[in-house]
Amino acid sequence: MSGRPELGRVDPSTLANERATLHWAVQPIAAVADALLGAWDDHGQSNLGWDEGREALVSHDLGDGWRLALEPDALQLLLFGGDERVVWERTLVDATLDEVMASTIEALREVGLDASGATFDREASELPDHPVRDGGTFAPGDASARAEIAAWFAAARQALLDVTGGEAHTSEPRVWPHHFDLGQLVLLDPKLGSQRGRSIGLGLSPGDAYMAEPYAYVNPYPRPEGVELPDMDGGRWETSAFFGAVLPASEALESEGGAPFALVRFVSSAYSLCRALLREQV
Repeated sequence: MSGRPELGRVDPSTLANERATLHWAVQPIAAVADALLGAWDDHGQSNLGWDEGREALVSHDLGDGWRLALEPDALQLLLFGGDERVVWERTLVDATLDEVMASTIEALREVGLDASGATFDREASELPDHPVRDGGTFAPGDASARAEIAAWFAAARQALLDVTGGEAHTSEPRVWPHHFDLGQLVLLDPKLGSQRGRSIGLGLSPGDAYMAEPYAYVNPYPRPEGVELPDMDGGRWETSAFFGAVLPASEALESEGGAPFALVRFVSSAYSLCRALLREQV
């Protein structure tokens, strides 16, 4: 597992405050992506990829090769072009959302992109409580905690690629700004689409109302009925809040071989079992 992110430098149960900060920090990127790219069929226009080189969450191409990125540990936005050269950067520390939105829109205008209509619903139920919602500023916070969250995203992304990479009808693992989780979808009945056909959602939440710490998940759709749930290689089945397999970060960190290896084992095992469970529903 050489080259994998180091996990566990910060207690996973202590990440909630910085998780909320990052959740809000990606909203300006999502808002301008919505404005510039319009609504895609899968609503994925505003999601973000993980750039290993920059160690940043990066938007889709917003036009003419320009992309916005968020460096989680530094709490800083970047704008760079197809040549990878950064032409603008902006710290979020001590800034309000209005100030960040205005400066981001202006930076895009200077490279020829009009995102002047960019906006988002600050009262959306998915967004956590945070001072910036009501006009407060981003605080310096704990950079090491933000780096830990980023490391979990990076490790989970690699685990997903290890298990599902190369499979047909499989989306790229990306961070969705509304729920702020890394998600990937595998369509088992691609001709029927994601709503009518069978599918498996895989990913990692950095923590939420369900579980305070990061957790990996593998969720089959539709929910299998009348089946016996087999044992997995790590993790457990969740059947109340939702239906799926989950692996808490604390368990992964205690696993033999380390957390990155535990993520791969869990995803591989749970994914295979979910495919088998869905086959029984045909």
